Amino acid sequence: MRKFNTVSGIALLGFFVSFSVFGDPFAEPLLAVLVLAFGLAGALFLLGGLIDGFSLAGYRVHWYVFSGSATAIVGLSLSVSLFLEPSLDGAGAVFIRIVAVANALLFGYMGFDMVRGGGRADPWTSQESSE
Repeated sequence: MRKFNTVSGIALLGFFVSFSVFGDPFAEPLLAVLVLAFGLAGALFLLGGLIDGFSLAGYRVHWYVFSGSATAIVGLSLSVSLFLEPSLDGAGAVFIRIVAVANALLFGYMGFDMVRGGGRADPWTSQESSE
């Protein structure tokens, strides 16, 4: 699972850097939010893939807190960008907005479950070992 986080972090940071250098991410506010969210998620995925954790004010912050936060950020940012897409209208807009809400719920659940350290959203962890 942690190798996937490292690869995802590198890919998202690569997207962030290439779009920031070769594109104009601040031309549209929605695009700017999406690009910045992908950059933040990429950094969190990379942290989750490379470090085991650290202590902060007497609490242990594990790698899966970073990975879960990144998962939730990616899902929510994609959902917000789909939901607020101005060029959609009619029945297609309703369908895309339903998909956006479902996507937000799914990625949000998976991300927050990972932050808690649960195994419900991790296919490589059995339910018995996570409780």
